[in-house]
Amino acid sequence: MLDERDRRALLDIEADLRPQSFTARAFAVGAAAGRISWFAVLVLADVTAVLTLLTGVFAARGGFVFAGFLAGFVLVVVHTVRVKRR
Repeated sequence: MLDERDRRALLDIEADLRPQSFTARAFAVGAAAGRISWFAVLVLADVTAVLTLLTGVFAARGGFVFAGFLAGFVLVVVHTVRVKRR
């Protein structure tokens, strides 16, 4: 009923939708999105730690300075662990 070109196109679409290839691509996209969102969270945390430290220095608030140093130290540890895992 279908001509050869249409039949070939349907077979190609069916091959693309096989469970193994579809699942592999879906998990690959999910893993990439997870890495990007984790990176965004770390960058936001870095910026927040620096702003907390600078706010404490310029406002002469010891608590902010301490919180900035503490957050910076924790983020250095997190970045070091991420680099060593690669």
